[in-house]
Amino acid sequence: MIIRMQWYNLVVLLALVSFSACSKSGGTSTGGGGTGGGGGGGTTTVILKNLATPPVGVGISYDLFKNNLSYSGLIKTQFDRVTAEYQMKHGANVKNDGTYEFSRTDDFVNLAQANGLSVFGHVLAWHQNNNGTYLRSLSGAAQVNSALQNWITTMVTRYKTKVTGWDVANEVVVDGTGDLRTSANSPAGSDVFYWADQLGRNYIADAFRWANAADPAAKLFINDYNLEYDSRKLDSVIKIINELKAASVPIHGVGTQMHININTSNAGIDNMFQKLAATGLLVHVSEIDVRINPSSASPFTPTTALYDQQAQKFRYIAESYFRNVPAAQRWGLTVWNLTDADSWIVQSGKIDFPTLFDAGYIKNLRSLNIVQDYNNK
Repeated sequence: MIIRMQWYNLVVLLALVSFSACSKSGGTSTGGGGTGGGGGGGTTTVILKNLATPPVGVGISYDLFKNNLSYSGLIKTQFDRVTAEYQMKHGANVKNDGTYEFSRTDDFVNLAQANGLSVFGHVLAWHQNNNGTYLRSLSGAAQVNSALQNWITTMVTRYKTKVTGWDVANEVVVDGTGDLRTSANSPAGSDVFYWADQLGRNYIADAFRWANAADPAAKLFINDYNLEYDSRKLDSVIKIINELKAASVPIHGVGTQMHININTSNAGIDNMFQKLAATGLLVHVSEIDVRINPSSASPFTPTTALYDQQAQKFRYIAESYFRNVPAAQRWGLTVWNLTDADSWIVQSGKIDFPTLFDAGYIKNLRSLNIVQDYNNK
């Protein structure tokens, strides 16, 4: 299946052509009159996963991947790697009595592998999307520690050799202060459980050790958001990384989510990639989307100018990543959600268009010339 990409947001990955030391085969850009929409003639035929050596990934819904052929077909054609948006989290696999139900997750992993896609595991220790009913039934730090160890060991062992890497510790520090995230400084919720409340900061190092013991070949990541925006948070994550390295904890990579918008500072993006690269770890751009309606205005109608700004921001992410992160440290770029219709931002009730594809699995072209010009450099 070859996708007619009618929107030049694909510059985010066309940018990889210029910055990758050894691009894969495939991926073409053709111009001319005819079928372009919204202000430019011509079409662009692109296979995203062919444009760069590092994997190109996407965060996806298990149910849509299993049951929607248009959705799964686009993923299989365009991407190397998939991350389950929800299906590999604690709440999706742990029942109220603490036992496990892996049938859906097994199916997700097997479907991905059957379709030639590698799987990135998300997530082992996070404060959200847990089975809060079970975890709040535990009494004391010893039980909580055992529950976390058993969950990590069971999950990583089950998918050993099938999952190439894991987000082990996710969103461990608070925006603004960089303090360790606990119930005292963060919101409550039915699926929320703060491991640090019972275990302190030691749970982070332990989580990495348990995951490594279960699968020594898997690459293990700490993952967080707003690192391009919040310098205190960025420095706090790097401090944790340095502490883990100094203690010989098996940490291999750092993920930056990059849920950003058209107004995000390019200087902040550069600063983040430079500092993350300086850790010497693998760097994964793990959850990219770019909002064009960051103020959540309603009603809201997208314009050519806003789509232009979004495309340039996607492009800048790729440029900065390849400019600032050495080739040996590039784990890849993962966009979060396949289409605007299934975007977590839109699903949460906001009006926006933050992904590479619209609900019809295409994007309307705003200015093909920018893609062509950049791709020909």
